[in-house]
Amino acid sequence: MSKLKIIIASILLYLVFMVALFPARFAVKLAPLPNHVQLNQVSGSLWQGKVGQLVVGRYHIDQLAWEMHPWQLFTGEAALSFTVGKSRSSLRGHGDIGYGLSGLRISQLKVIGDISYWAPSTMLPLRSKATGQVEVFIANYQQGQPYCESMQGQVEALTLDVNNQFGEFPLGDIRLDLSCDNGKLLATASEDANQLGAQGQFSLDEGGVYQLSASIRKVDSQPEQLQKALSFLGKPDAKGRYPLEFSGKIPGF
Repeated sequence: MSKLKIIIASILLYLVFMVALFPARFAVKLAPLPNHVQLNQVSGSLWQGKVGQLVVGRYHIDQLAWEMHPWQLFTGEAALSFTVGKSRSSLRGHGDIGYGLSGLRISQLKVIGDISYWAPSTMLPLRSKATGQVEVFIANYQQGQPYCESMQGQVEALTLDVNNQFGEFPLGDIRLDLSCDNGKLLATASEDANQLGAQGQFSLDEGGVYQLSASIRKVDSQPEQLQKALSFLGKPDAKGRYPLEFSGKIPGF
């Protein structure tokens, strides 16, 4: 290796470590943050640091810690591993995130939170109140157009219970499988992954255009109030399934 190449490699290595070891609290002061974002109790370095509390709008995230992988920079990707929350936090989880020439990459991400964190009562219709937990697991995700190149994951609601003026609805556990199809985000429900007799697929396409194509049938495991409400969906088909067909565009998406 020529002396010039050794000098260039040494300078690049020095710069990588300088950036990695730069104090995180100074970086926060230098970085322009949006008005709705706050970082409190910042410590450590860009390489390995912690934030006591991250506030994004109404969402509060406690104990965010990260560890960068500087050597990934030589492959053209900035990558880090993170953890968030404590055992009793409203939101807790961990995962690996990278960003490079191919866009955002996520792997082995798992986030668990109370359903009141994701959807507080003020966001629910009919003065509903919901209890339970929501788990999001992304085994792998690669950014693409319009939303994804590939994705494999799950969203699961555990011991979901909804109460409103029409009664109590113990909905139990519900799992949705996440995937990608030609850039569209897909969430698929199979009947064996819930106790509601529901199956179908939700898709999100470019510009926030969505489509729900699903159906539900009467099963013994359904809450009694839900069984009574099925008649409002119209007439069932030959297999006893009531159609659930909706499409539109998410406002402001």
